[in-house]
Amino acid sequence: HRDDWRFWQERLWAHELPSFTLETCLVRADGSPLWCQVTSIRFRGGDEELGHTQLEDISERKTMELSLKRLYDAQETILHLVAHDLRGPVASFAGVSHLIELHLQQKDGAGLQQVTDLVRQTAHNLSELLHNLLGWTLSQTGELAYAPGHLLVAPLLADLKHLYAASAHNRRIRFELTPTRADLHVWADAQMVRTILRNL
Repeated sequence: HRDDWRFWQERLWAHELPSFTLETCLVRADGSPLWCQVTSIRFRGGDEELGHTQLEDISERKTMELSLKRLYDAQETILHLVAHDLRGPVASFAGVSHLIELHLQQKDGAGLQQVTDLVRQTAHNLSELLHNLLGWTLSQTGELAYAPGHLLVAPLLADLKHLYAASAHNRRIRFELTPTRADLHVWADAQMVRTILRNL
């Protein structure tokens, strides 16, 4: 910022422009930042050429702008995560509709019952996912506090398996969870861990 100030001052006194305005961050004696808007003008005062520089404290506005930028960046991250997390469950519903049509054509009552159970489970998982995403969104916008605690790993992985069960079934994929220790746990925020696991 200091180099920018020097650059514009040199242009001002080289008669390349009559004035300039810039925003810069200075450092107070106590080490804290001070955002300023600097306005410098060059003018004639009798036979002399004079300059006048005015500094306006814009720290409050800059703090607000930085807060808005962080909020915007968080919103972009949230939108990407929501789109990514919802893609799988929504695609599962599309696959399940195809299975329903297939079982109806074949008059397969048992298969149709399985698909019905699958739809019910997928709808439940989607509802849970939306709930978790809402909680995570609130935590990112500062409306929900970070709340770490002891979490068992096995139930977290089991929830993840149920979430993608319909999608795996549609693709004829089978996966199993074999935790090495039933009491294995982590110290973390539940919503954040679920978000990380869903995006692996």
